[in-house]
Amino acid sequence: MHYISFSLLAILTLISPFILPGYNVSVYFSSTQPDVLRFFMLDAADDECVVVAFYYLNPNRIDVYTGNGIANVWPKNSVNDNGMFKLLNDPGVNYMPSCSDPVGSNYIDRDARLIYFTLKGTNKIILKRANVVIVSFGLPAMSEDEFFASNIIENLAGMLNVPLNKVRVVSVVAETSSGRKRRSTDGVTVVVEIGEEPTASKLLVTL
Repeated sequence: MHYISFSLLAILTLISPFILPGYNVSVYFSSTQPDVLRFFMLDAADDECVVVAFYYLNPNRIDVYTGNGIANVWPKNSVNDNGMFKLLNDPGVNYMPSCSDPVGSNYIDRDARLIYFTLKGTNKIILKRANVVIVSFGLPAMSEDEFFASNIIENLAGMLNVPLNKVRVVSVVAETSSGRKRRSTDGVTVVVEIGEEPTASKLLVTL
């Protein structure tokens, strides 16, 4: 049995609950979460590992860093789409990290507002809340292919006067209404993230 410690760097607080390596750990805050968190296990062997599930209260993206903040680890459900950071949530695909993955491997579940990540040995994991804006809006019924072919994101970037690579589609969800005889699609809800994609932060290296 080891301590898993996580420090709230903004207010210099250290919390050290007991954990058993090989088991999953869930972390929830009952009030406003800090912008930066650091997780590590005390006196753990290199092959000891836990998968941590961290619940975040606001919709901002959470970025994962290893190497004391030097290296950013993109989520397992992310891709580089023509130079743009994009999160995926394909049905039937298992993005969940496990102890067989490298330290810092992670998965962002936007719907549940959970981020899962691997913590191994005495390696430190830093979570940083991204400084982004989340925009949600509704559109008439259309398929996902029709949405991406309609240049809506390009038009939104132009209207807001921001570079196109700073506007990312988080999800496109069809809204449906049900009746006794049929189920029809009423429209789609689009969630867009506006801001920088994950990058290494020199600020974190000094903490």
